[in-house]
Amino acid sequence: MNELEKQLDEYINQKIYNYAFMINGQWGSGKSYFIKKVYMKKYKDKEFIYLSLNGIENVEDIDTKLTEILIKEHLGKGNLKSINLKDVLRDLYKQLNYKNIVGILNKEYKKIIVESIIDVITDTLSKNNVVLIFDDFERCKVESEKLLAYINNFVEYQEIKTILVADESNIKNNKYKKTREKVIGNCVEYVPDMKNNIKGILSRINNEHIKNIINRNIENIDNELKEQKFINMRTVQFAIDRFINFYNIVLEDELCEKDVELENKIFNYIVYVSIRYKKSEELYKWEDSQYGYINIKEDYSYKSKKYGFKFIDDYIARGVINKEETFFIIQDYNSKNLPKDDPYEVLTRARFWELQDDEVYNLIQEMHNNLVNNKYSVNNISRILALLLDIKKFNYNIDIDEFIKLFKNLITEKQKDDEIYVFSTIEVNNMDEEVREDFIEKSKELKEYSIKTRFGHIENYISKCQFDKLLEDNFIINNRNIIVETGFFNNININKIVNAIRKEETVIKIWYLKYFCDQLIDNSQFKYIIEKDIQKINDLLKQLKKIDLREFGIGKANAIKYIIEDLEKMKDYKNLKKETKESSIFQK
Repeated sequence: MNELEKQLDEYINQKIYNYAFMINGQWGSGKSYFIKKVYMKKYKDKEFIYLSLNGIENVEDIDTKLTEILIKEHLGKGNLKSINLKDVLRDLYKQLNYKNIVGILNKEYKKIIVESIIDVITDTLSKNNVVLIFDDFERCKVESEKLLAYINNFVEYQEIKTILVADESNIKNNKYKKTREKVIGNCVEYVPDMKNNIKGILSRINNEHIKNIINRNIENIDNELKEQKFINMRTVQFAIDRFINFYNIVLEDELCEKDVELENKIFNYIVYVSIRYKKSEELYKWEDSQYGYINIKEDYSYKSKKYGFKFIDDYIARGVINKEETFFIIQDYNSKNLPKDDPYEVLTRARFWELQDDEVYNLIQEMHNNLVNNKYSVNNISRILALLLDIKKFNYNIDIDEFIKLFKNLITEKQKDDEIYVFSTIEVNNMDEEVREDFIEKSKELKEYSIKTRFGHIENYISKCQFDKLLEDNFIINNRNIIVETGFFNNININKIVNAIRKEETVIKIWYLKYFCDQLIDNSQFKYIIEKDIQKINDLLKQLKKIDLREFGIGKANAIKYIIEDLEKMKDYKNLKKETKESSIFQK
């Protein structure tokens, strides 16, 4: 940038010979921003006349556009203060002859007036420290050799300093290369100073908190642009605009606590996705996961991982934010987020293979101790297991079976807090083939243990006829009904349900079972009910139909009657849909 400014300064101030100066750079790199917002404001003693050639089809239209710009923005002002529009028109009047008047009568006056005015004005431009700037050179529809000949009139005959702004890579005309040397004396590649350009954008943002978030991530933006080889100022502006909009809708809300780490992650991921989106590259396939580290390269190393959020991909690709769902996911993220100094976070951010052996083993031991003391959520298990298997791949001595025992202990303890282990597909998607099979096997073991433990609690509720607890425990995680997906009836002793119904005298408790069945029917995931569940539902129906409802009061009898109706709907739903799915803990 400094070299470009230096050469531009030398060009507009030297008087040895005449030529045009070209600034060349890729589309969206910020060339126009630099010339209009930075360089044109640098000189107070020069009159910069800026004109975009985008879409112009002939040189006459350039004259027309230039005339309009001169009259509206320059004549009688600044360095052109001495060129008064009245004087121009007076000179024009003197030049009119019979032919001109006929032209005016034939409604060709615009062309004649423009021709006359442009001649009068350009005769005096070179005497007033004027610099012409023609932007979007490659987007002009005039043939390049004709366009250069037109520009050469200003350069050679009027001796006006003329700057061309272009993306030469998009000029496909072979004649251009032969002609350009006669007109363009110097061509300098525009390499934008993105950091300074971003600071320029910050000056136009009023919200100080948003400015602080962007300001502390300027280095990250610059690195991301270089990493993706897409130095594009318009894309940066797009990403910042998207973040401001997202912040105003979601992060500004009082329900969303100010969290520096989360704000940084969301902002940097918006920048990453915006660049890929503008490059028309495929975005990450999240499947069931909502957030987490994703692989951005094929080598599966931690230096190739980036922390992302599915709702950002959806937002950038479709422009829509589901505020309620986004809040839910952010709250879920906050509940599982670990502090920066946690050994898992340290090993994840660091390139553990570059650490000393004792550092790695000490951090693993810290994770072990945290698990012994139940400091982790069960939803951290997938990530910790994936990390340990990855480290083990590098031949570190890790007793994975010992960690599996600790994971199971954690699951048992956390069941009391209504936590359940949920398999994370994002870990599988980002995993090296060498450890993927082992990870899936261990995860399956943990998932089965978690479900078994959970249903142990549920059977305890049923034995005590605590169907209100059953209703509360019908937990839904990330819009997935875990009870339904794992086969509720298949995992429960049907006899215990029937005995509880027979013995319980409190009517409302029986109605809670009816409300629970309603939830199973209404839930969008009900289609995943498995074949073994249907068999158990039939068994339960047979036993309930044997009950003589006359034994009970009206309230309890009606509750049992409606429970039977709900169970019939479940059975019929399966038959109507004719869906058969294998029981799998990894099914969607």
